[in-house]
Amino acid sequence: MGLMPSFLLSLDDMLRYTIGYKFSGVLKADIAAIPKFPGRGYVTTLTLTDGVISKCEITSQDRTFHMDAAVAMSVLKELGVLSWELLPSEETLSYNQEHSFPRPSHDSVFIHSERPHDLLSLPRNLRRVYQCIDGTKTILALARLLAIPEKQVYDSVLDLQKRGLVQERDRA
Repeated sequence: MGLMPSFLLSLDDMLRYTIGYKFSGVLKADIAAIPKFPGRGYVTTLTLTDGVISKCEITSQDRTFHMDAAVAMSVLKELGVLSWELLPSEETLSYNQEHSFPRPSHDSVFIHSERPHDLLSLPRNLRRVYQCIDGTKTILALARLLAIPEKQVYDSVLDLQKRGLVQERDRA
């Protein structure tokens, strides 16, 4: 397998993502320093089941701290944005294969299939793309309108499609 995806997000945003995709596996982040913890150079390892923390360890060179989910959330939320690495379990990999969507072509046109319960819960880049989808614009047209790379629009549309928020419009 290649490199695992890395996300630069706060813990809250990362957990929203993992819950949305029912992620099971390990979530890791390197942390330079943690307030009220001795020393520097930590690695946090969160074990997740269906997106929910089941185990947390924060490790330094000479020590490992085991914490329950509530304490871990409190400590890690204070740190703000971290670089998270996802290491999926076999169940997550098979779930993603079973629930994959056909990749859209670049000349596909999309329509809204469902209004998100809370549009503000979407990351900003997805919100911008979602709000411009009107059933007439191709991925290239959306990229030009938003003045962002076509690949970024393509990836955003694919993410919105996986979330069930957009679907490809019939060409009939």
